[in-house]
Amino acid sequence: MWSRGDSGNKSLPTGVEVRDGLLWFRPVQMTHNGSYVCEKRDNTRSSKRIFRVLVSRGDCPDPNENITVTKGVQPGLECKQAEIFRLNLARKIRWMKDCHLMEMDKGSTYLKEQGSLRLPPVTEREAGKYTCLIDITIDGRNYTTARSIQLTAKSGPPEVFPELHVVSPQKDVVIVQVGKRAELQCLAYAGFSEDPEIFMFWTINGTETSDHMELTHSWKL
Repeated sequence: MWSRGDSGNKSLPTGVEVRDGLLWFRPVQMTHNGSYVCEKRDNTRSSKRIFRVLVSRGDCPDPNENITVTKGVQPGLECKQAEIFRLNLARKIRWMKDCHLMEMDKGSTYLKEQGSLRLPPVTEREAGKYTCLIDITIDGRNYTTARSIQLTAKSGPPEVFPELHVVSPQKDVVIVQVGKRAELQCLAYAGFSEDPEIFMFWTINGTETSDHMELTHSWKL
């Protein structure tokens, strides 16, 4: 059961309705600012959760996520509007930077299904507020949902590798005893890649280890 949480009248305001347990704002209005309470009860217990709704006047709301990226790293920004994607409706996804619509070029692209935005290697120029907009139609009416992320660029060595990179071994020398079992480990970072298939393999003097029947492999993602 949903109710208004910060007024004497607990009835939901005009334009707010409940569908399949979810609270819908159709469309959102400035009067919808405030707290909303969701209560669940059964024969043995009850629970209550309070949600705070802050309505923004502009097309690009205040960020609810802050990301700091090392300069030179090529990051990916997630749209993170799972509740909209679950509706399984036809949709159009757009991105804005600092409240201006972005033109997607070779450096900045997005994956259309999930709406993920891929940026070029970060400089001070890429820092700013990014907003993911999703246009949908429900019951013949058009709606736009929005979520913003604040991106900050920092100097220093990268905490992650921007592309495919072998972490170890790096020209390591392993001493083993003849006739004894030995184990070699390879650690690689895949980075942000649109390739659904990435293969890892070992070679011995330029030949694949599959040619050596005495060797076994195991992989862990």
